[in-house]
Amino acid sequence: MISCPSDTLIVTFVLKQILMAVSFFRYAFQCMGFSATMEREFVNKDLGPTLAKFGYSDVKLMMLDDTRIFVQGWADTMLSDPQTAKYISGIALHWYNEQLTSPNKLTAVHNKFPSHFLLNTEACTGWIGPSSERGVHLGEWSRGNKYSHSIIENLSHWSAGWVDWNLALNMRGGPNWVNNIVDSPIIVDAKNQAFYKQPMYYHLGHFSKFVPPGSQRISVTSSRYHSLEFIGFVTPQSNTILVVLNTQAKSASISIRDSKAGMIFDMIPAFSIQTYIW
Repeated sequence: MISCPSDTLIVTFVLKQILMAVSFFRYAFQCMGFSATMEREFVNKDLGPTLAKFGYSDVKLMMLDDTRIFVQGWADTMLSDPQTAKYISGIALHWYNEQLTSPNKLTAVHNKFPSHFLLNTEACTGWIGPSSERGVHLGEWSRGNKYSHSIIENLSHWSAGWVDWNLALNMRGGPNWVNNIVDSPIIVDAKNQAFYKQPMYYHLGHFSKFVPPGSQRISVTSSRYHSLEFIGFVTPQSNTILVVLNTQAKSASISIRDSKAGMIFDMIPAFSIQTYIW
């Protein structure tokens, strides 16, 4: 996870563009389609020098801000150029269609450019498919599963954090000026002065609440094949955190072994997420 002293303000600036939106689809909302070469030239000739000239060298500038389908090509084009790389702090990633390419691409980019962080900057459910799949689905647990799966997968491959797109939306999944309705962890029913915490909210909490800033991911191995997903951390307070996700329709028995702390046995219910702290 990314952390800073409590009295420090980190200002980030994302080179906001959606390559897929202008290359493969015709989205109604505003999009700016850079190629990797165009973005490289913009950073090293215009944006980077301008920020430095006016005293904003401490701004954390993130490149790409699109799906990991493009991450290797963009990283090679931009970060292999020293004049561009010196202005870039990290690589911003969206989760859309990430299942189409291996998360090992993130590890490859980290290994090649270890001084530049990876950060998942946008995710939401209900964004694609027929109208019945779009927008708000109150209480749909599978959407929470998708969040936790993505978080575990990306953080296991060197992403430093994971950011939801929407803090709260209305009952329809808006407002949005081009009717781009989606789902959100919190849904607000303004008419009845109420709000609902979706399963996504509670899935996010297993990471945002139990994995504090400054935590470091640690290796966790399994002795046999199973369908559980898991990830481990050590916190700044030296606590060990283990998050386990079960997306299957049946429960699973597990044993957790720590060479220093000992061993426990537990049952992971079907369609559940559990966090262990010791």
